[in-house]
Amino acid sequence: LITLLGENGVGKTTLLYALQDEIDHYDFIFINRKIGSSETYLSILLNTLNDESKLTLKDYFIHNSICIQHLLSAGITSILNFKKIDYLDELISFFFNDGISFLGQNKKPMLKEDVLLNYLERINKEKNCILILDNFTNCDCDSLEVLLPLLKKIRENKIIKVIL
Repeated sequence: LITLLGENGVGKTTLLYALQDEIDHYDFIFINRKIGSSETYLSILLNTLNDESKLTLKDYFIHNSICIQHLLSAGITSILNFKKIDYLDELISFFFNDGISFLGQNKKPMLKEDVLLNYLERINKEKNCILILDNFTNCDCDSLEVLLPLLKKIRENKIIKVIL
């Protein structure tokens, strides 16, 4: 995990694009949320990963037998299989819902950051990538709640290279 610091407009992003041109054995995946964007940082990240990888997020869930447990207000739980999900935005919304928990193989609970970490690991095996989280100061609060634990796990496990 590398953090690039500097004032607005000094050339951090330009430096990263120049670095991309010089390094052949990595695929750079740039994530950038513009100021005032209504799209969440996590949504931009997952949409980009979904587009850049052969393994879509939905297929990742299906192949790994991941499903969600929806905790209804009456205390009743329901299990939903991701084969029924048609749109990526619908799938992404589950990461922001506190009433949702992910269940992995054998119906064992998974933390949201572990689901994302495993997905990133699969993509990295396919692409050997560097994830660029550009303008991370523009990250929305809802995305931060999911991304900060994910970044901590990335730093601990060194699964993928990330530049902030």
